[in-house]
Parts: sequence; C-alpha cells; structure tokens
Amino acid sequence: MNVVGPASGGRYTSANIGPAKRAEPPNEQERTMADTEDLAELEQRIEVLRDNLRQLVEQAAGYSGAEDEERNADRIAQQQSELDALIAKRDALAKK
Repeated sequence: MNVVGPASGGRYTSANIGPAKRAEPPNEQERTMADTEDLAELEQRIEVLRDNLRQLVEQAAGYSGAEDEERNADRIAQQQSELDALIAKRDALAKK
C-alpha cells in the first residue's frame, strides 16, 4: 500500500502540519460532566461489588469445611475492601 504525503515531495514537515495545539485546561462545565460520569461509573462498580458480596455470602452459607470457609472469608474481605475504597472515592468526588 502506497501512502502519499503532501505536495512537498511526500514528506510531512512542520510547515505543512501546522503548529501543535496546546491543550486547554477543562472548564467548570467539562469538569462537572467528567465528575458526573465518574460518579456514575463508581455507582455502577459499587453495585457490582455489592452483588458480588451478596453472592459470596450465599455461597459461603452452602459450603462446609475449614478450607472453603477460609477461602470465602478471604474473598469476602477482599471484595469488602474494594467496596469501601470505591465508596470513599465516590463520597470524596461528590463533595467537590
């Protein structure tokens, strides 16, 4: 496949590309929209973790044996830790 560049001999130069545009900092509305999207994503992830915890607790009730109980306790603790971190992140974002 042949790629043809600009009329200046097929090469891109700063003369035919133009100056790089400087990224502008987000304005208040853009930040608010991003925060809203972040909050929505956090809420969704929190719901998933809550559902995972509910399922793990139900599974733990059906298992027997020390090894299964320990593994389930570890999984529940890990999920609870993630949930707590997401809730803290969501609450901090909501306070902005």
